[in-house]
Amino acid sequence: MRLNKLLLITAIIFLAVFLFNAIAEPSAPTTINVGSNFTANVSVGALLNTSGGIISTVTINTSTINYKWKGFVGNITGTYGLLDSSLNSLFTWEIATLTGEVYATRNSSLINWANIGCMGNNILSYEQKELNITDSDIDSINRTFSGTTHSQFYVGTTQIAQNTCRAVGLNVNNTIQSSTFQEVLLTDGSNLVYTALIENSTYGFNGNFYDFQIIVAENALEGYQASIPYYFYVELI
Repeated sequence: MRLNKLLLITAIIFLAVFLFNAIAEPSAPTTINVGSNFTANVSVGALLNTSGGIISTVTINTSTINYKWKGFVGNITGTYGLLDSSLNSLFTWEIATLTGEVYATRNSSLINWANIGCMGNNILSYEQKELNITDSDIDSINRTFSGTTHSQFYVGTTQIAQNTCRAVGLNVNNTIQSSTFQEVLLTDGSNLVYTALIENSTYGFNGNFYDFQIIVAENALEGYQASIPYYFYVELI
């Protein structure tokens, strides 16, 4: 059974990536290794002890875990290479400074990268319906990605202009912000593609250094539900 309202499930992911530029588009990681999983600890209830006959007015503050979302944070290692279909390399170049994007999608087949662009309302409505998410809920995809603050970037040869797509900035040092760890919603016309802009070893949500942070939606039905699998791609510039 799920805990009541899972706010964020985080996993540290190390991506080993070998890229080649015969076709300028994101590629699947060579390996993904999950370093650890963590979420909020279950604790004993808060104590209130008053004398009989007394009516107490109390203010309760709580941070509740949200089962409708899960997150991935981590670091990327890899090389540029001239590779064949078996990943045998003719020559490789070590990557010193990371720039690019990490992509996540529910779609199990190859994304049509040539058709990539900002997510429209039709894709948003379809995705929320598929995951049983109510559009008006505070933690819906619609309201979570209600802003449009993000940097310009490229997906393959397609330019995504600054501040044109739905986006959100993930927390840094447990604080809301929007200048780093930006996540943008894209689509290939049929599928939602969550897009995290790579930051190259920057302070993340918990004060540790990460190259990327990304959140993705889960099945919003309460009670026990099978977790939603996501397929990851990486593009390094």
